Amino acid sequence: MKAFKKILFIPAALICCCLLLEGLAYIFETSNSPLSSNVPTPDAHSIRTLEGSSSLPKANNSITIPPQKDVGWGFEPGSIIEQGNIRSPINSLGLRGEEIPPKKKEELRILFVGDSSVYGFGVHTEDTFISLIEKKLESILKKEVVTVNGGIPGHSSDQSLALLKAVGGDIQPDYVIIANIWSDMYVGVHPKREESPLALVRVGRRLLSPWLREQKISWIYTGVDISKEPENGARVALRTYQKNLMNVHAQVIKMNAEPVFILLPAPIDLSKEEIPNWVDEYRLVMEYVSSQTNAHLIHVPKRWKSTDPQTEDFFDNVHPSKSGHQKIATIIADYFSSSILNR
Repeated sequence: MKAFKKILFIPAALICCCLLLEGLAYIFETSNSPLSSNVPTPDAHSIRTLEGSSSLPKANNSITIPPQKDVGWGFEPGSIIEQGNIRSPINSLGLRGEEIPPKKKEELRILFVGDSSVYGFGVHTEDTFISLIEKKLESILKKEVVTVNGGIPGHSSDQSLALLKAVGGDIQPDYVIIANIWSDMYVGVHPKREESPLALVRVGRRLLSPWLREQKISWIYTGVDISKEPENGARVALRTYQKNLMNVHAQVIKMNAEPVFILLPAPIDLSKEEIPNWVDEYRLVMEYVSSQTNAHLIHVPKRWKSTDPQTEDFFDNVHPSKSGHQKIATIIADYFSSSILNR
C-alpha cells in the first residue's frame, strides 16, 4: 500500500509543480505584456477606401516591420521600405528619412511622433507634411529647420512614449509634435501565428527570443471606418490615453524640448453631420491634456475648411493623400510661425 502511495505521489507532485510554474508564468506574462501584442496585421483583401478618394499605390499595401523590445515594433535601421513605387529610406535610428545631421547652434529641430498618418502612408517621403513643413518654415524664418519623422505605422501613445525614451535624446529636438489618436482608438488584428496554449511555453519563447530567429510582421492597413464605434472597445482606453499623453508631455520636458499637441483631420471633418462621439471624446482628451499642461494644441480639423478640402485629400478614412499632406503642412507651418515661434 505504501509503495502504491509513493507511485501516486510522484506524478501528483510533478503535476502540482507544473501547475505552479504555469501559474507563475501566466502572472509574469500578464504583468509584463509586450507592446507587440496588438500588431495590426489584418487581411490584405479587406482594405476599404472612400468613394472619390485618392488611390493608394498599386501594390500590396503592406509594410514589413520587425518586432522591437522597447517599442513593440519598428523599422530596421538602414533598411528601405518599399510600398508600390514608393521607396522610403530608414535611417540609423530606425526612423523614416535620411540620416539626421549633428545639430547646429542656430538650427530649429522638430520631431513628430504618431502612427501611419504621421509616417505618411502612401506618399513619398518628400511629400509628407513633415518634409513640407521643413521647407515652409525655412522659407518663413530664413533659418535652417530640420524635421524628423518619428511616425511608425500602428504605434499608439504608449509606443510613442517608448520611442521618445529610446531615441529622443539622440535627436535633440527643440519641439516634439504629438499626434497620436487613430491607433489608440482602433485595435488591429493579432499576428497570424501559432501560439501555445501554455503560458510557460509562451514565456519561454519570449525569454529566449534574443537567440531565436526574428519574426517579421506585415503591417497592412484596412482603412478602419472611424464613423463606426470600435466593435470590441478601444485599443487604448480613454483614461489610459490621457495618462499616456501626460507621460509623453513629461518625457518631452525631460528632453529639454517643448511639447506641441496636434489633432489631425479626417474625412469625417468634411461631413455636415456631427463628429462621432467616440472620435470627439479622444480629441477632447488631447485638448484637455494640452490645457492642463499649458502646451500648444494645433487643431487642424478646425482650420481644415479654410483649405478648400476635397475627398481626394484622403486615401481612406484617416490617411491623407499628397494633396492632404500639403494642406496639413500649410496649417501647421502657419500656426507654428505665428503662434509658437513668434512669442
